Amino acid sequence: MHKFNFKKILCILSCLSLTSVHAEEYIQFSGISDASAGVVIGTEETGYKFLIADDEVQELRLFSPNGGSPEKIFPIQNQITLPGKQKEFDLEGAARIGDTAYWITSHGRSSKGKVQLSRYIFFATEIDDANLSIKVKGKPFLGMLDALLASPELAPYNLKSASLLPPKQKGGLNIEGLCASPEGWLWIGFRNPVPKGKALLVPLKNPEKVILGGKPDLGSPVTLDLGGLGVRDMCYTGTQYYIIGGPQDSGTCKLYSWDGKKDSQPKEVIKSFKKDFGAEIVLNLNSQGKEQLFVLCDDGGKEINGAKNKKLPLKERTFRGIKIP
Repeated sequence: MHKFNFKKILCILSCLSLTSVHAEEYIQFSGISDASAGVVIGTEETGYKFLIADDEVQELRLFSPNGGSPEKIFPIQNQITLPGKQKEFDLEGAARIGDTAYWITSHGRSSKGKVQLSRYIFFATEIDDANLSIKVKGKPFLGMLDALLASPELAPYNLKSASLLPPKQKGGLNIEGLCASPEGWLWIGFRNPVPKGKALLVPLKNPEKVILGGKPDLGSPVTLDLGGLGVRDMCYTGTQYYIIGGPQDSGTCKLYSWDGKKDSQPKEVIKSFKKDFGAEIVLNLNSQGKEQLFVLCDDGGKEINGAKNKKLPLKERTFRGIKIP
């Protein structure tokens, strides 16, 4: 009769379990590293895809939710003309309403505190789901910061002073979230500032009119308790919002749910993502009546074979995603 070494068996089972978890935990994408904003496009027939921006690249890329390299690349910089020397767009937020995806840059200064016009853009792309293609819609709007600073309801938040600081400095100005509401307008989410330790959301009630030449209609701001964190991204599932909360600079992020009621506060869904997972995008994919949340991260600062990911040739750059059960 054979004697079983239970310690060895437990060790083998444990290793198998860890291997399985590790293999399933991350979805691997390639072709960019600093994933910063995105929307879902496509149909059941074409398959659903992620349209993703990299805040250091002036193009949008189409990915399968299963990962891999880009299936299509859209050079939107060819359709957006800005005065002066054009630099990176610093795209940080995206949201879809109907066949239109809206995109917003950080509206903050550079890391050195300098003003760059390409960091102050709000624009839209028209989506053709059947052909998995896009084109710029309307005209890019460069006056969103002025509108925010001119809003009487936002005066208590000292955005004027914040706009003079680098975006990741305490009290600086940095927009990172954009989210469609069931009412048909957009939430603009601030990573920074975090007034009195609360995350700041500002409603933009007429996004389509803005990209067609109108003035922004900003609603009453809302502040949410994300445990002292600001907004990295948010999405709406049809029943509730999911919000990635993150610090103004580096640090771990959390995931919250919120019912959208101004008198209620978010609930913690994920207490903390792993330290090396800089959660940056949250997407809801609804296929065949089933909802699946995905969170994608910015891996630009990750070291790969002694070099920073974001410094590698584009084809060699990578970023990760996870499914939220």
